[in-house]
Amino acid sequence: MNDLDTHRLGATARAVATYGIVDTPAETYYDSLVRMAATVSGWPIALLSFFDGNRQWYKAAHGLEIAEADPQYSFCVHTIGANRGSTGVAPLIVSDLSADERFGESPYVTGPAHLRAYAGFPIRSHGEDLPLGTLALCHTEPTGLSPAAREAVEQMVLQLEQQLQQRREVLRLKTSHQLAANANRRLQTLSYALAHDLRAPLRRQLGLTDLLAEEIDQALPGEGDHILALIRGEAVKGDQLIRELLTYIHSTAASFQAPETFDTKDLWASLQPAVTVERRDAELSFVADLQVMRAPKTVVRHILINVVNNALRHHDRPDGRVGVTLDMDGDDYRLTVADDGPGVREDTVELVDRMSTEQQPSIDLNTGIGLKIVSQLVQDLGGRFRLERRGERGTLAVVTWPRPEVV
Repeated sequence: MNDLDTHRLGATARAVATYGIVDTPAETYYDSLVRMAATVSGWPIALLSFFDGNRQWYKAAHGLEIAEADPQYSFCVHTIGANRGSTGVAPLIVSDLSADERFGESPYVTGPAHLRAYAGFPIRSHGEDLPLGTLALCHTEPTGLSPAAREAVEQMVLQLEQQLQQRREVLRLKTSHQLAANANRRLQTLSYALAHDLRAPLRRQLGLTDLLAEEIDQALPGEGDHILALIRGEAVKGDQLIRELLTYIHSTAASFQAPETFDTKDLWASLQPAVTVERRDAELSFVADLQVMRAPKTVVRHILINVVNNALRHHDRPDGRVGVTLDMDGDDYRLTVADDGPGVREDTVELVDRMSTEQQPSIDLNTGIGLKIVSQLVQDLGGRFRLERRGERGTLAVVTWPRPEVV
């Protein structure tokens, strides 16, 4: 090989790596391809190989047992250096290898393989137009390749290039998904650690304000009581915000969950511990017209938690009532949460309407992150989330999303 061949093989190895095909087990498609190439050509040997730097690696072989070879003695190095022909494939055809000065001394000609004829068809990458390897035919007797056989193999190579392009795209998507999943895991780990560190001083602040109030055990002078209450209130709001951030992080990961079939009563039972903090003395009820449903269970649970907690948190009475209903609206699932609280503000209704149509819903810290979480998760389900007032008192939160088909 000369310096040009070495440079070409380096570029080829980098291109081949993007297909994830070298050093992979045998695959039916490629084994069938070489058998078909041998059949249509009438030649006894057909080989599919790719160049991986300093070696020629065989993905499939028919009529000759070979796993890899040194490119220094390869006929195919000359094949991948050829220009495209009229069909897009430029084969190198040698009817008598022993009489060709380039190949006459090759160990594949003088050795046990006793090859005498060669027809190599280059395989090239789409877009970059870089050589990847060859689909090669070999014969142990000097012979030519008929025009019909040549055309048939050229068409096989073009189809192979399309299949390889699809293979590369699948690999690219898998790699991108894995990178995103790894980054998401690192972000979750960091976020949980930060949230834990942030909540610790807030909890200490709450404990100290309670301790201070107990120690004093009497009204503070001036606005002392009011200021102490403000300090505690801000600490509670900060702790709540961090809890919602943690829920948002967890729900983001849950949005990738596949649909599953589950019992709606089990769903409701799993919800109870998550709403205990907000519940106080409220009356919480659940009515489901569906015994089972099919959906990403963790996603539905997070939607329920956030909508119910929002209703409890903004209720003006500790003994208020919140009712949850799960039924069908045509072909859609429908989740309804109704409360008898003071009623949702008009600007919050408008905010939810905007978030339901935004690709990346914005976060309004004045309304908490719960509504942001619900809007994003409902979008991931392909559904709709809305709020509305119930007359003079009460709020109705409605979530609908399509029932997934069973595959």
